[in-house]
Amino acid sequence: MADTSTVTTHGTATTVGAIFKEVYGEKIAEQTNRTAWIYNFFDKSTRRFGGKYWTVPAHFEGGQSIGSFDENESMNGTQSEVVKEMQIKPKLHYALIMITGLAMAASKSNLHAFVSAKDLEVKNKTKWLISMLNANFYQQGKGVLGTVLSYSNPTITVNRADSRTKPTNMNWFRVGMRIDVFTSISDFSARLNYSTNVTAKGKGWKITTVNKAAGTIGLAIENGDALTASVAVGNVICYEDAMIAPADSYGKHVTGLDMLVDDGTNGPVTVQNISRTTYPDFKSTVLANAGTGRALSLDLMQQGIDAAEVASGAVADFMIMGFGQRRNYLNLLWYDVRYGPQKLAGGFDVLKYNNLDVVVDKDCTDGRIYMGSQNSLKKYVVQPLGVLDQSGEFERVTKTDTYEMMLGAYLNLGIEQPNSWTKIVDLIEP
Repeated sequence: MADTSTVTTHGTATTVGAIFKEVYGEKIAEQTNRTAWIYNFFDKSTRRFGGKYWTVPAHFEGGQSIGSFDENESMNGTQSEVVKEMQIKPKLHYALIMITGLAMAASKSNLHAFVSAKDLEVKNKTKWLISMLNANFYQQGKGVLGTVLSYSNPTITVNRADSRTKPTNMNWFRVGMRIDVFTSISDFSARLNYSTNVTAKGKGWKITTVNKAAGTIGLAIENGDALTASVAVGNVICYEDAMIAPADSYGKHVTGLDMLVDDGTNGPVTVQNISRTTYPDFKSTVLANAGTGRALSLDLMQQGIDAAEVASGAVADFMIMGFGQRRNYLNLLWYDVRYGPQKLAGGFDVLKYNNLDVVVDKDCTDGRIYMGSQNSLKKYVVQPLGVLDQSGEFERVTKTDTYEMMLGAYLNLGIEQPNSWTKIVDLIEP
């Protein structure tokens, strides 16, 4: 790592950018590894990136040119193996760091002071980006955070009922975040927070308060329209700009478990270029209760594990649940001390259930548990989280005396054997 106190003569955008990367590159990598980030539990795919997407062969049919025969009996003709090509596209995730021209000039005499002064901003931007990506792990990719249960200007009550149509978790919301509100999941042309121009970016309402116990978020005008009484039950809450002209129907955010671990009921039929209708083996098991909440039971958990193993032949060795379902699970074991909490890499509490690692994540969707083969889920990474230095310097913002540099990552989540996973839904939260 560079000794920045010795750099005293070059306060240019190029030099500052180079030192910035050298100083903070390792810090961001360390913060990523030490932060509770669910992606740390999954291996990075070793498949080669093809420029637009990763291709993964998926085998669906074959194996009939085998058998047991009598002596001199001829074998049947060969049968070709049916293999389809999965396509997993990278998603692009960014955070901006800004510096003024005055600070750039001051760095000529004391670059160490400049880098130290940006330390808090870099740490926080990295933290919030990781926080968003961790929440994305459980979503579909369209940036949907939940739906409206009720509205009393300027407060939205988020629908957390067992019968809700979209997954949610109050930990996905934070003060300072900006959101878009649309009339429905099927109509992203009707945006309530800025109806004048549905393609205009940066028009979200700002979250000013989050009451996790009550399930409410308070809003304020930032750059969008005035808060409106037309916000109604069933309206869809999204990250700001998440559904403004997405490149494809999968959205801009990480393709998460709500889409990958599904049978086509909650998510699209075609995922990763494979139709779940045409190839049913590409479906995951969904244990639902028609929108009616039911209590967690050990038998229900075992059903989920068995379904994944029977459908895929793979060993289900991994389970993910939130804090609420952990309480339900521990209550089932009140008189049974055969489980033992432990710490694993990534900062998560991990329990054991029949030799499965049970990861407890505050961002896991309310009322759900996921279980399956850990090896089937992969991180697909073009560039890990860090300083994006394609230009190698801070870039000047047009017609201003400010400069910007990007932190970010080019990555996505993919599943290579969807039938090796199960999700249990419609679980009562304590």
